[in-house]
Amino acid sequence: LIEEIARIHGYNAIPTTLPGGATRIAGASETVLDEATVRRQMVARDYLEAINYAFVDGELLAKWQATDSGVPLANPLSAELGVMRTTLLPGLVAALGRNTVRQQSRVRLFEVGKTFHATQAGEAPTETRRIAAVVCCDAQCEQWGASSRPVDFHDLKGDLDSLAAAVGASSGRRIRGWRPVSGSRAGCLGRRRHHRALCRRDSGWQGRAAA
Repeated sequence: LIEEIARIHGYNAIPTTLPGGATRIAGASETVLDEATVRRQMVARDYLEAINYAFVDGELLAKWQATDSGVPLANPLSAELGVMRTTLLPGLVAALGRNTVRQQSRVRLFEVGKTFHATQAGEAPTETRRIAAVVCCDAQCEQWGASSRPVDFHDLKGDLDSLAAAVGASSGRRIRGWRPVSGSRAGCLGRRRHHRALCRRDSGWQGRAAA
């Protein structure tokens, strides 16, 4: 409508003015990584980015025991997309399963996206930006100079150390064995932390994995 009014009035009759006001250029923080840098860091570690729906099946979240503060949709696209996700892992593991059933011998996926948690009635849900990654099968690409071995916990932790080092942080204390590593604020790391969901047939996943 505005363009039509301007056309009738005449573009040449509209005076040309430049915007005024002071412009403040803020420097980038040295302690916070922007998403583009995070993505480049993960790609440099030989990961592929996955993009999943922010809507998931409520039954899938129940299998992952991640239904706390879930946000159901009033008009979902389908029954399988009826709840806002509270964690990124179900979608990543499903993508991992689709790759392994197609005989992919090495799968390394990550996702940067939002999770949603319900708040008080009548208020908008809390949106939290998160990153998650899953790896499975072979630790390295097939090559003649080294024998193949399955991926393990320390492979994924090395990737996390690399990401944390980009901002001078630490991924936490060293944990022996296969038990998950829990941070006070950042998140968690481990092999098959949600083992019941990871081992279900409907996820399509088989073998050793870490998330």
